[in-house]
Amino acid sequence: MKTLFYTTILSFAMMMSCRSVEKLVEQGQYDDAIYVATQKLAGKKNKKTKHIQALEEAFDKINIKDLSRIEYLKGKNDPALWAEIYDIALQIESRQSRIEPFLPLVSKDGYPAHFKLVDTDRIKLDAGSQAAAYHYDRATQLIEQAQTENNKLAAREAYNELRRISRYRRTYRDVEPLMATAHELGITHVLVKVENELFDPFLDEGTYGISMPDNMWYAYHDQHPEGITLDLVSTLTIETMDIGPEREAVDRFVERQTIERWVDQIDRRGNVVTDSLGNAIQVKEVETIQARIKEIKRTKEAIVTGFAELRNYHTGEVIDKEPINVNIEFYSDAYTWNGDRRALPDRVRRYIDRNLEPFPSDLDMVIDANQKILYVYEDFVKSISH
Repeated sequence: MKTLFYTTILSFAMMMSCRSVEKLVEQGQYDDAIYVATQKLAGKKNKKTKHIQALEEAFDKINIKDLSRIEYLKGKNDPALWAEIYDIALQIESRQSRIEPFLPLVSKDGYPAHFKLVDTDRIKLDAGSQAAAYHYDRATQLIEQAQTENNKLAAREAYNELRRISRYRRTYRDVEPLMATAHELGITHVLVKVENELFDPFLDEGTYGISMPDNMWYAYHDQHPEGITLDLVSTLTIETMDIGPEREAVDRFVERQTIERWVDQIDRRGNVVTDSLGNAIQVKEVETIQARIKEIKRTKEAIVTGFAELRNYHTGEVIDKEPINVNIEFYSDAYTWNGDRRALPDRVRRYIDRNLEPFPSDLDMVIDANQKILYVYEDFVKSISH
């Protein structure tokens, strides 16, 4: 990824360096012209007059254009536009910082460059003050709206408006306590609970536990906290839980393999038969081997069904409702055998030393099902903040 990034930057720089500064100025691409001109001038003692003059023209024209834009925006009398004025001042500042290392700039022919630099600090100071005041005033209005209308979105927008002030001022009036107020007003408080409609001794109140991490704008509670006004109620309702019987199946089968090998030929007297050169004569020997195998399989299943629901705490209106069903399966198998080990197939050989696991209790199955359905339910709760 880094290689691709640097390759792209290098390709862009090479492409720009090959372009004519004068052509870029003619096309009105003044910042590109400044970039190319400074690239051509960098590190060279004999600087060409045409490059310096093109740089002067591009610099003068783009600054005039930017300053005209600033005056136009000021004339609109719209406080929301001070942020754009501030950004333009930053652009001018960046442009000037690019040519300042070259100053004073004189060509090899003795032509001195003249650049009219802009006091960007004054523009930024003014625009920053006005922009900060705009964001502050807007934030206070939004906070008032949030307080009177219980408008969470207004409070969150107020918080963002106050954050924008830090771009212009490190400290500003009572921004920090106002941000705390906006954040508190913008938090949606959600009561998260589980309701069990089953009369099962395993499913007491301690069986289920919800622990949801809070995020920026959502706080989750497992009970109604004192002094907090709830906004939403999310409920997981367990409707059915079916725990199946313990099942054990036994399968017996025989595996046979035919093995071929070459052995020395033996005569009736038990001697190795040889050829005329005295080499032992070998013959193919075919042997059928077998193993008797017993496979034992144990299974047990638990199925839990229910639904997750989100309601408005104040009105009781259902905002969202989804079914939730989970399935827990226990499975264990093992093999025993006798006979020739070489006849065992790979699927048996891999598990030949594995012990058969005991059946889990009904309570264990309930705990596993509980954990799984809570994972699903937690995803439902998390989706509230998305």
